[in-house]
Amino acid sequence: MKIAYLGPLTFTDDVFQRYIKKDSENYALLTCRTINDIVHAVRQGAADIGIVPLENRIIGRINGSNIEGLQLIKKIKMPIRMALGGLGNKAEINYLISKKEAIAQCSRYINKNGIIPIDAESTAKGIEMLLNYRMNNSAVICSQRALRVSGLRIYEKDISNIKPNWTIFGIIKSNDGKAF
Repeated sequence: MKIAYLGPLTFTDDVFQRYIKKDSENYALLTCRTINDIVHAVRQGAADIGIVPLENRIIGRINGSNIEGLQLIKKIKMPIRMALGGLGNKAEINYLISKKEAIAQCSRYINKNGIIPIDAESTAKGIEMLLNYRMNNSAVICSQRALRVSGLRIYEKDISNIKPNWTIFGIIKSNDGKAF
């Protein structure tokens, strides 16, 4: 089974690790750059299923999650605990790199601390940029697991505007595809 998702260190990866991996012995993961790319991969048959965020408690419907014409075979409501982390000292943070939806979910924290947000394709892409360019004056918003796996420092935990925060993820497949 081929599974399309946003890649390692993203919340779609957390869904795969927690809810799908244990039920599926034979799988291959297809990393996609955007939610639309996941949907396209499933529509075109490049993936058997896809994991897409559909709705978040704070920001509502997730942009790019138009799954019209596909089967929604399962919904998973997962707690989302946004964490802030980086390479340098927290006091030197001027910029924040993350997916726009993550930035919106933590906007109060960002505004209160005068941090300038920079939009990235995914939370994982924000981590990649931070590490590749050794941006000591920047931070990322992502899961605590992603920070730990990446070797980044955790500055703050659970910085979402509303707690508890959650996102509903959908497991999608084409109308003629097999279910898992």
